[in-house]
Amino acid sequence: MFRAFGVEKDMGDYLEGPETSHYDVEEKKDDRLTWHRFHFIPYGRKINACLVVVEDTSESKIMEGQYFQAQRLESLGQLAGGVAHDFNNILSIIDGYARMAKKHIENRDDTLNYLERIGQAVQRGAALTSQLLTFGRHKIIKDSVVDLGQLVRDQEPLLRPLMDASINLNIRTDDDVFVQVPGDDICQILLNLCINARDAMPDGGNLIVEVRKSGEEGAVLRVIDTGMGMKSEVKARMFDPFFTTKDQGKGTGLGLSMVYGLVKDMKGDISVLTKEGSGTSITIQLPLSARAPDFQEISENEDRGDLNGLTALVAEDEPDLLNILSGTLEDMGVTVIKASNGNEALALQEDYEGGIDFLLTDVVMPDLNGVKLAELFKSVRPESQVMFMSGYPANGDMARVSLPEDALMMPKPIDVNKLVSIIQDMAKAPSDVKAHWKKITGQWRRA
Repeated sequence: MFRAFGVEKDMGDYLEGPETSHYDVEEKKDDRLTWHRFHFIPYGRKINACLVVVEDTSESKIMEGQYFQAQRLESLGQLAGGVAHDFNNILSIIDGYARMAKKHIENRDDTLNYLERIGQAVQRGAALTSQLLTFGRHKIIKDSVVDLGQLVRDQEPLLRPLMDASINLNIRTDDDVFVQVPGDDICQILLNLCINARDAMPDGGNLIVEVRKSGEEGAVLRVIDTGMGMKSEVKARMFDPFFTTKDQGKGTGLGLSMVYGLVKDMKGDISVLTKEGSGTSITIQLPLSARAPDFQEISENEDRGDLNGLTALVAEDEPDLLNILSGTLEDMGVTVIKASNGNEALALQEDYEGGIDFLLTDVVMPDLNGVKLAELFKSVRPESQVMFMSGYPANGDMARVSLPEDALMMPKPIDVNKLVSIIQDMAKAPSDVKAHWKKITGQWRRA
């Protein structure tokens, strides 16, 4: 029986265990996923045997997925208002400083200051977009080792717009709290807990998010508010699906139920301390990972003179972006061949008699997209390197065009320092550093 599900190697401990336990199995047949749960019930006798009950849990798993998706959509609705407010502020900042820079163009110091502020606003907007995409994913993300403190700090740009001015958000995190969990699920948990904490403080208050180590093997994520607290009967039902104390139309009652399910999937525990009128503290305990995240930072490289002699073919269907990116590379000494779409890029490379070191292409373009362009380009110039750029996610349900898993991809807006570092390193030793950069850009793909 176990061999039919391909899990016979995992069953030994369960068959010989002294207590009732279960093991969940996911199976794919004919492009259809099914789920089964093996229940192991020991006989309680001296013989080494137990009763095994196989339960088909496919329907409940599908319903659970639908519940989670409904809650995710509700969370996105909550985010929309806060993010729209913050983006409108960002656009106002960019517009204002652009007009001021134009007005004071003769004063170099003032103009440089205004341009610096514009750049900061752009980065702020890019961070908001990146985090918003995290909550929009539908695809199940494989567990990976993450720095829990850093992950929580990264959510601050999204959490602050959700809070009223009367709520003081305070994030406190320890360093090197490594856990092996789906990072997207942690983000979803944090969002739901913070929204509930906010709603519990209609007159304002303090919201504290903590991440710390607990002993040698545990990690703690805690969300504390100074809100209304809960009655004992509400606390007893707070994790029940569809249970909500909010007015009709203001909540599905799935948020805390989903939080509970996600925590249990991570082999974690969740506990609640609350007192009516005195606030609530929700603590999530997760097992620490024995290894650090597979993550590498790149240094800010201001030496941009090493790109002389290189040739790049740049394909981008947005004219302003094409001019900006090409001009940036040309300022660094790169010979740039500009193409406004994939078909033009193929024609230009065919007419170009010299070597082309890099193809830098947008992913989504009319007629011939970047992936198809790269395939055709590499077939005639196999020694050239290819890098993709896109404002869309690289893969998943929201990707417009899926990229190969080993592709190098940079999200828009392009970080010039990262781009230069990659080009410099790969120009010096492409075969040695390509795997290194695939690993790093893989992190950007998930951002």
